[in-house]
Amino acid sequence: MTSTAFRAMGTNVYMEIPDADVSDCVQSEILETAVDEMAKLESLLTRFIADSELNRLNNSAGRWTDIDPHLYKILQLAKDFFVKTRGLFNPCLGTIMNGLGYDVSFEHITTNKNNPIFEIPYVAQMHCPFNLRMNENKCQAFLEPGHRIDLGGIAKGWIVQQVAAKMRSLGAKQFVCNAGGDLICSGCNGRRPWVIGITDPFDPKRNIILLDIRNLSIATSGTYKRTWNNQGKVVHHIIDPFLGTPVESDIVSCSVVHKDLVTAEVQAKVALLMGTDTAVPWLERQDCAGWVLVKQNRLVVKSCNLSTNNNVSHSSIRV
Repeated sequence: MTSTAFRAMGTNVYMEIPDADVSDCVQSEILETAVDEMAKLESLLTRFIADSELNRLNNSAGRWTDIDPHLYKILQLAKDFFVKTRGLFNPCLGTIMNGLGYDVSFEHITTNKNNPIFEIPYVAQMHCPFNLRMNENKCQAFLEPGHRIDLGGIAKGWIVQQVAAKMRSLGAKQFVCNAGGDLICSGCNGRRPWVIGITDPFDPKRNIILLDIRNLSIATSGTYKRTWNNQGKVVHHIIDPFLGTPVESDIVSCSVVHKDLVTAEVQAKVALLMGTDTAVPWLERQDCAGWVLVKQNRLVVKSCNLSTNNNVSHSSIRV
């Protein structure tokens, strides 16, 4: 078994390869390549690096701009999810995020921010696909003035998926890639499934449930980790796209198990935005392999199709 742990995308990243069919030397080479791939993609898609491809587009609002093919792909995906979720997933909230004080990577946010939540009366962005126009033939995008793209609700999962594809192309069949709760479990952990622990948001040192995962992805969205003070109020990074303010939901944490990590990431965020009464029937209609909700009253609600693990002696990877 070979593993690596490091910081990327503002979170802790852990990768592990247990595959006995791959030598330790090859495992190390695969992980080194995976780390480099993650750094390369982050540098393109983050809004926290001044000269990133995303910021170049944000700073070119009002004119057609040539963009990197990777950025084009994820922007198209984000637009598609905007339509599928009827605007609950909205990548055009960068201006709101900056206004809340989330204008730097989270670990660099100061304890108290004095940014106004928004400088002008907020108008719900009901037509994000039209605020962001794209030309596939020329690999160009046009962002309407006044708007900024924030890919925080999709980029991490998308990058992990690209890194996982790279690892598979290099010969890794069994591995886990976990970026702050957005993870891909490829194959098994040797001869047994990967054991994934869902973190208790009220006691981060314990798990609320252990899941047996094979060849699936998990994404977790929560309001309990990334919080800070702004204008004397505690705020977080999950924004209600119709109000332009941090969402007030009875769900503290939502984890979704899915074959596709990006879809899991979007479904987890949308479910949290909805609140329990709407989220549960909505999730039951989705194509996910299972889900776990933790409510403000500490009640845990989960789908019945999850493969759980009650063996607390097993070491687990936490999300």
